[in-house]
Amino acid sequence: MSLPQGIPMNAVYKQVVMEHKEDDRVEQLEAQIYNMEKDHSMWRKKYFELESLYDKCRYAAEKSVQLEDRINLLRQDNTQISALLREKATECEKMRVRLTQLENENFELNTVRLQVTKFNDLLSQKSQDIESLRKKNSEIYARVIELEGNELLIRDYKAQVNSLIKDVDVWKKLYEDQQQERVKLLEIIRQFEQNNPLSGSVRSQQQQVSEVIERKIVTSSETTNSMLQLQSQLLSKDAAISDLEDRLAFQEKQYDKLKQDLESRIKMINELKLKITQQECELKNINYLKLDNQKLKDQLDQTKRELDQFRKQYYTTLSKLQIAEQQLNELFNLENRLQLLQQERETLNKQLKLKNEDIGQLQDKVSALLSQLEQLRLNEQARNAAENEVIQLKTELNKLQGNLKQKEQTITDLHAKINELQKQLTNAQSDFKRLQAKDYSGLQDQAKLVAELQQKLLQMSQENSKFQSQASNLESKNNSQASDISRLNALLQTKGQELSEANKKIYDLENDKTIPDLKFQNSQLTAELREQETQNQGLQEKLQILENQVIQLNTKLTTAEAQANCNLNEKNKVDQLLSSYLIQLQQLEKEVDELRVIAQEVAQQNALNKQQQQHIEALQKQLKDYSNQFNDLSKENEKLYVENSQFSTRISQLSELPNKIQILDEGLQKLQQDYNNELQANETLNKQLNDALRVKNDLENKIAMLSTEVERFQYKLNSRQNEAEQLKKQIVDLEAQIAQLKQLETDNQVLADKIGNLEQQLINEANKNLEHLLRVSQDETKQQILDNNNLKQQLDQKEQENKSREESYKQLEQKYQQLQSSNKNLEAQNTQIAELQNVIAGQENDIQKLQDLIEELRDKNNDLVAESQKLQIDLTQQQVQIADLKNQIEKLNTQVSNNQNYEQIIEELKKKIEKLQEEKYQLENKVALLSSEIERMRVKYDAQGNKLNTSEEQRQGLTKELEQVHKLFEESQDEIDKLQEQLSKQRELEQKEQALSLTLVNAFNEIDALRQQLMKVSNEANEQKKANLALAIQQE
Repeated sequence: MSLPQGIPMNAVYKQVVMEHKEDDRVEQLEAQIYNMEKDHSMWRKKYFELESLYDKCRYAAEKSVQLEDRINLLRQDNTQISALLREKATECEKMRVRLTQLENENFELNTVRLQVTKFNDLLSQKSQDIESLRKKNSEIYARVIELEGNELLIRDYKAQVNSLIKDVDVWKKLYEDQQQERVKLLEIIRQFEQNNPLSGSVRSQQQQVSEVIERKIVTSSETTNSMLQLQSQLLSKDAAISDLEDRLAFQEKQYDKLKQDLESRIKMINELKLKITQQECELKNINYLKLDNQKLKDQLDQTKRELDQFRKQYYTTLSKLQIAEQQLNELFNLENRLQLLQQERETLNKQLKLKNEDIGQLQDKVSALLSQLEQLRLNEQARNAAENEVIQLKTELNKLQGNLKQKEQTITDLHAKINELQKQLTNAQSDFKRLQAKDYSGLQDQAKLVAELQQKLLQMSQENSKFQSQASNLESKNNSQASDISRLNALLQTKGQELSEANKKIYDLENDKTIPDLKFQNSQLTAELREQETQNQGLQEKLQILENQVIQLNTKLTTAEAQANCNLNEKNKVDQLLSSYLIQLQQLEKEVDELRVIAQEVAQQNALNKQQQQHIEALQKQLKDYSNQFNDLSKENEKLYVENSQFSTRISQLSELPNKIQILDEGLQKLQQDYNNELQANETLNKQLNDALRVKNDLENKIAMLSTEVERFQYKLNSRQNEAEQLKKQIVDLEAQIAQLKQLETDNQVLADKIGNLEQQLINEANKNLEHLLRVSQDETKQQILDNNNLKQQLDQKEQENKSREESYKQLEQKYQQLQSSNKNLEAQNTQIAELQNVIAGQENDIQKLQDLIEELRDKNNDLVAESQKLQIDLTQQQVQIADLKNQIEKLNTQVSNNQNYEQIIEELKKKIEKLQEEKYQLENKVALLSSEIERMRVKYDAQGNKLNTSEEQRQGLTKELEQVHKLFEESQDEIDKLQEQLSKQRELEQKEQALSLTLVNAFNEIDALRQQLMKVSNEANEQKKANLALAIQQE
């Protein structure tokens, strides 16, 4: 180097010494700058990390937008489903009201049925009264017939008595005429004896006359005797006639009374007929109500199907909501990560504050050093360093062009570097001017350098313009991205609001009455699967039992149809009952299908839970992959950071401290702006995270509630098992009572056999002692009456005992029906049903035995009736003979008036008549005894019939066969028989209806019990929710 002219050496030496000192200072400053660059590189690393976090947040925002779209779709579906659920809830409430109305109507129908049963009982009593009246009427008619025959006899006797009185008068006249003639003859004889001397001849004549007179006296004595006999007979017949007249008067009074009773009973029968017609009208109304009930049941089935469809839709929406909840959980995880990043930001802000303070101190030092650097830049070393640095800048700027094209993150650094280069150019130009003023001698040499520098500056300005254009493009892109980010943040805020509204709606839906029940059922299905399977088995067994009952009912219906082929209306009623019963079976099958559908839904839910678990595992894998990618990106960022640090070290050699400080300030301002934007975005994300946390807490509370509900159900299962054991004990007690009843039934059978044996003995004795009864009828009848009274008393006692036992048996049956309503004791109940079926089979065998006895009694009764008919034929024959004898008597009476020899014949005929009358009285006594025996047998037969009616009401047709004995009253009896047939069929139908109504009542009771259980479970679930919320609040 050449020194400038006019400068002394001392000054040069001093200048060199100052330059060395300045070099030391420069080294110190360079060390400080190196440290600052390290800090800058650290800040840059953190900046890149924040940018990577920003990218992740943006990716999460995009996911949140997708989730919000899904949530909107789910929200629309949820609104539709909620509207439909509300409509169906209103429909369900209406149907519940209708069900309550139907239950009330059913209760009223049951009361009507009870009244009908009462009326039927009254009708049976009245029919029994009518039968007794018929019996009395038949007796009265028999007595009237007897009285008419007696009246004819009395008339005949009166005619005979009148004829005899006339004969007696004739004989009296003859006797008086003969006595007068005798007196006249005696007077003539006396006169003749006194006057006639021919006494001998006269005496002979007198003797002849006296013989004639004696003969006449004998005949007259005979006639007097006959007259006395006739008078005695007349007196006896007058007494008999008076007795018969008294009897006629008494029997006429009884006949009048019986007529009045018959008229009153006929009025009662007419009233009962009117009641029967009213009851038939009521039965028609009941049938119409049954049809309405069936229509309502069909509507209920339709609503149940619609509810099943809505349940399916609800489960699909629940699955969608669960997927959305999983996505919200992912957002929750992202928000947790963002919270960690926020904590790191806070630490970085604290460090930034400290660094800002250090930067302020360094700015003061830099301001002191700037004055020194202005002197140092006058040196040639600074120029050489500047030249070398410009060359290095060219190479490094070429590298930066490639890096700037690839990465957007170095834009701010390039702007700062460009500004530094511009400042360095201005400084270089100022230094060049200063050097021109100071160094006049080296102008030529430096002119070349200046030209070269100008060229380099032009190139750098061109490159600078390119970089500025690229930077402007990148800034526009950054601005567009910032606008997109702001738009996404606004969308996130709106979607967060919509999510909050959706959560509110979900909370409202959860608080709704129908949805908690469905959720509770959803949660309960996992715990109740086994119970439902057992219930399905029980229901299948019920179906089998009901099918058996249907088979039995079909057999009974076939018998009823065979008995009632003439009544088509009754067939229609039975068909309606069968249809209602089949509808009930269909309802039970539908309930079984619903339970199966519920089981399938539970299986589907389990599959969905498994899928969700798999999805969670896949998400966890994705998170691991993202974490690995994040680690890889962090490593790449560290590499880039190392490269940028190297590049920054090279640039920092050319840069100056104030420019760097300004660049750092601008970068810090940008970072603060970005940090503020990110804080806003993080606030929105925090809101979303808080909402997700709330949802998570709600889900945790639900899980806790479900666990408590599972425990509660286990406790209920244990309690139900204990109840089942208690019910088993009760069943054992009932079986013991049933065994006692069987023993009682065997005792009843033994008594019935004894009664049958006694009746057979009595009948045999009656058949053997018919001849002896004619002589000793009164004594034996008294003894038989006493025996019959004793037997009747014994039978009444046994019937009372049977009634009491039947009442206890009915109570036991009621208990048994109550036990049948429990679903978990179906197996034990099936065993009981089998036992009861065996008992019923035994009872049917007993009924068959009683029927055999009744048939035997019928045969005996028919034999007695045949014997009575034979006796009646004999009586009619004897009456004909009596009539013939009467005719002969009349003929003889006509002949007696002409001839006296017929008197002996008349006496013989009278004796024959008396014998015949005695035989008639004997035959009448026999007929009376036989009629009393027939009545007694009829009473026994009626008693047996009543027993059979109590054991089985379908055996009431036996009364028809008993009523065939009275053939004279067939027309009236046919009408009454028809009424009794209708009543019996109505009773059978009412029994079937009662059985069906009992099944319906049991079904409704089971439904009500299930509803109550559901309500209890829902209430307990709500209480458990409240308790869990309270515990969660206390824990927080």
